[in-house]
Formats: sequence, C-alpha cells, structure tokens
Amino acid sequence: MEPLGHRVIILPDSVEKMTDWGFDLNPDEKAERSQTSSGTVIDFGPSAWLDPALGGKPWVEKGDRVIFAKYSGKFITNPEDEKEYVVVNDDAIQVRL
Repeated sequence: MEPLGHRVIILPDSVEKMTDWGFDLNPDEKAERSQTSSGTVIDFGPSAWLDPALGGKPWVEKGDRVIFAKYSGKFITNPEDEKEYVVVNDDAIQVRL
C-alpha cells in the first residue's frame, strides 16, 4: 500500500475487551470501528502537510502514535498482511501521543 497525495495510513488501536477469566467480549465490528480514533502512523503521502496553512512540513513521523478525528477516514484491508488500516487526510491528525 502506498498513500497518495496528502493521505495518511494509520494502524488503528484494537478495541478488545477481556474478562478477568480470559473470555473475549469483543464488540461487533461496526461498534469497534466507531470507537477507534487512535493508532500508529504507518506511512503518509508525498504532499502530506506541505500546504503552508498546515505548517509546510510533516507533523508526525512513521511509527508515531496519534489521535485522529473520529469518522474521518476510510477503513481498508491490506491484501499483503490482511490487517485493517484507516486512511485519513493529513489535517485529520489531531494529537501526537
């Protein structure tokens, strides 16, 4: 996967719920996605944050943990590793952790 333009690829944090005795209480997939708004930056496009209004240089580096605007991106599955990622616009990154 290669992000284009001002897009950022994020590996969202997992929202798993385990009981004390190890029983998985994972919510349904749709509910999990709606709660996810943090993750790790995997890659970003060549023009991410280059707009002078956004500072003209990247706000984050690959591997940084971030919080992004909820409902701001598109979930995609990488066919190479079968993991689900979210693709957001560069200005959807709100906080670097």
